[in-house]
Amino acid sequence: MSNNRYQRQICLKQVGEDGQQKLLQAKVAVIGCGALGSSVANNLARAGIGFLRLIDGDTVNISNLHRQQIYSEEDVRQNCNKAVAARKFLLAANSEIEINSFPHYLNQGNAGLALSGVDLIIDATDNFSSRMLINELTIEQNTPWVHGAVLGFEGRVILFQPGQGCYRCLVPSIPSPAIIPKPEEYGVFGPLAVIAGSLQATEAIRYLINPKDYSSRLLSIDIWHQQMQVIGFQRKESCPFCSDLRSGS
Repeated sequence: MSNNRYQRQICLKQVGEDGQQKLLQAKVAVIGCGALGSSVANNLARAGIGFLRLIDGDTVNISNLHRQQIYSEEDVRQNCNKAVAARKFLLAANSEIEINSFPHYLNQGNAGLALSGVDLIIDATDNFSSRMLINELTIEQNTPWVHGAVLGFEGRVILFQPGQGCYRCLVPSIPSPAIIPKPEEYGVFGPLAVIAGSLQATEAIRYLINPKDYSSRLLSIDIWHQQMQVIGFQRKESCPFCSDLRSGS
């Protein structure tokens, strides 16, 4: 590790030498390398997460560039896969960590392989089916994960801890596709994606450094009106999805 690379992070008492070593030893998977995922991965790579697995089957297009700051027009011209392009960009910023690109969309068939061997998972997807799959697998694998979502000027971020509630405690049922706003029609404010992704990275770092003292809360942002709410979160006793994990069965 370069002596000066993380110096201004290490001097923070909440991190310190011990915390930085925990980050360097951590393994994190980022699912989705779009608006949220590119911001998350950028922050985590520069913070010194020792291993990153970047998961995305999409390619970079011109409409991505206003909010996905790690990509370029050259990536568009070359029709680059996002996970591959992200890896190249991030290794240029930090060659001391290991970054693995998984250039496929997450699905039921490859999720076990894609999410194996990591300490924490970042959900930077934009659809409910992926979130439900992540929720199911993290319950089975007893793995913490950070959910993020953005639309328009609003975003939300929450970290789910094993045994302390799951995504279905927060969203018990999947909304009808007919009423779900589509980002390509509704829009996404570029700076919001950077802020929400940075919050996801912050929650991941906080948890990796000190999981015993971590308390899950839902962060809700309205960036246009400069509003943020911090809402307490607890597992729903009636939740059928994480009850088995809660009981240890």
